[in-house]
Amino acid sequence: MFDTTGKIAIAQLAFFVAAILPAQYVLFKHGLKGLLGWLFITLFCVIRIIGAALIIHDESGHNPISEAALIISSVAIAPMIIALGGIAHESFGSIELYRPFLFGWAPDLITHVITIGAIVMLVIGFLNFEGTNKSAQDMKTGLDLIRAGGVVLIGVWAMITAIVLLAVGVSVAVICLIVRILYTVLSAFINTASFNFRTGGTLAEHIVLDVLPEFILVLALLTAGIMSRNLKYEAEAALRSKDSQHPVEERRRR
Repeated sequence: MFDTTGKIAIAQLAFFVAAILPAQYVLFKHGLKGLLGWLFITLFCVIRIIGAALIIHDESGHNPISEAALIISSVAIAPMIIALGGIAHESFGSIELYRPFLFGWAPDLITHVITIGAIVMLVIGFLNFEGTNKSAQDMKTGLDLIRAGGVVLIGVWAMITAIVLLAVGVSVAVICLIVRILYTVLSAFINTASFNFRTGGTLAEHIVLDVLPEFILVLALLTAGIMSRNLKYEAEAALRSKDSQHPVEERRRR
């Protein structure tokens, strides 16, 4: 008999196994310009599938959830943050000549470096906080790192929001993402059994604050990706049209 965590893992496994196929389709259709965004959405689906499968395996054998499953589940949201930044970057690729510095390569690089740092803090934090034979100091250090990593992810979200909110079709994903991040962060700060990432919580709490935001986020982004699947061809057509209007500039480029 599965507990709350096991039931959620079953739902996640079913959803992300189904979602990974359209994610790969969108990745293929968007090509190199959309690689940064849609590759990380695919990666997010893969991580969720692996994490859910590990939890189901542990619970079906009546074993405690392994550290690997806990860590994979805790840091899986990070690729989605990078994906949102990549999608925003792709959305403004068609107006490259007119976009300000805000949409250039520098914000992408900064976002990736900070996000990787947050992932490292979360992984080290969970390694110190979870498991057996951990001292009180180890657990305190781990909890501090988890809190710090979560706060950093909120900061990254705020950096990306200014760009993503301007991209049609992903506003819902931005809102769902901050709900999901806040749930992880607040559960590290609120030391109660009913609202804590370690002790669990009610099934309704997990569904509303954990499962549904991720499901809606992925569905919103995949819908936007499918609707804009011909973006690269439209951009190429617009470029050809511009060249035909300025034949002198075209000859100079050649």
